[in-house]
Formats: sequence, structure tokens, C-alpha cells
Amino acid sequence: MKKTLLYLIGGLAVICFIIFIVQEKSDEVIKEERETIITEDEADMRNNRKKLGKITSSTKKIIGLNHIETSISKKETNNGISIIYELYNAGDQDINLQFPSSQEYDYEIFNEAGDLIYRYSDEYVFAQVIRDVIFAKGKTLTFVAGLPKLEKGEYRISFWAAAKGLDTLKEEITIRVE
Repeated sequence: MKKTLLYLIGGLAVICFIIFIVQEKSDEVIKEERETIITEDEADMRNNRKKLGKITSSTKKIIGLNHIETSISKKETNNGISIIYELYNAGDQDINLQFPSSQEYDYEIFNEAGDLIYRYSDEYVFAQVIRDVIFAKGKTLTFVAGLPKLEKGEYRISFWAAAKGLDTLKEEITIRVE
């Protein structure tokens, strides 16, 4: 009787273990399928933006073994001009980005003569908080900055992410204010 009870308990334990393993595997498959769909949607959205001419420049930069593509574009609204700066992780692995403060990006505006007339970080104070951000492969980080009121003329804007080491990924765009 005791032997039969032991075999029964052991059999139930094995069945529970098998069910647990199968459930874990199916959760992983569902997660991978969901990530694939999201990555494909982001790629489609990015390709559509390229086709529509919303991304005005794009370069591939290499940081270590990781590939990061950057792009910059402008958007004009009734409220003024905004700059859209994007980082795309085109590599095959996640990247750990470290921001030394609450500042996420910076940019500078130069007039036609090449003189610096505005730097975003000169206008604000940022909390001194070190933040680590996982930049997943196939994902895009988008930064949108509203420009200050500018007089008529042509301006060159240099934009970059404030994470350590990403200041080398500056993108520039020239805009004309009418």
C-alpha cells in the first residue's frame, strides 16, 4: 500500500513537472512571436517614413560591436518647428545606454555665419540621476524637441542623444525659417 502511494505521488510529481516545462516553453514561444510582430511593425513604420520622405538623412554608425542608425527630420506645426531625432538599434544584441542625468538629448543651433546661437542644455537644469536604459535590438528611440522662436533665416541644427558615448552620433539638419 505504501509503495503504491509512493509511486502515485512520484507519478503526479513527474506529470506536474512536465506540465510546468510545457507551459514555460509555450510562454517563450508566445513572447518570441509577439516580439517578432512588434519588430516587424516598427520596421514597416520606419520604411513608410523613409518612403514618405519624413527621414531626411540616415547613417549607420558603429559603436563597439553594435550598429546604431541615426536619423533626423523636422516637423512644422502652428506652434513652431520641432526636430525629430531617432536612434535605431540595427545590431543583433541589446545595448545598455547610460544617461548620467535626466537629460535625454542635446542640440545646438547655428546661424548662417556658423555662430552658435542656442544650446538646449544651457537653458535647463537636469537632475543628477544615473539611469541605465536597455536599448533592445530592432527598437527605435525617438526624441522630439520643439525649437525656440527663430528669426527669418537659415539655421544648422546639430542633435545628439545624451547617453554616454552617443555624442559621436550627432546628426545635422539645415532648416529655413520664413
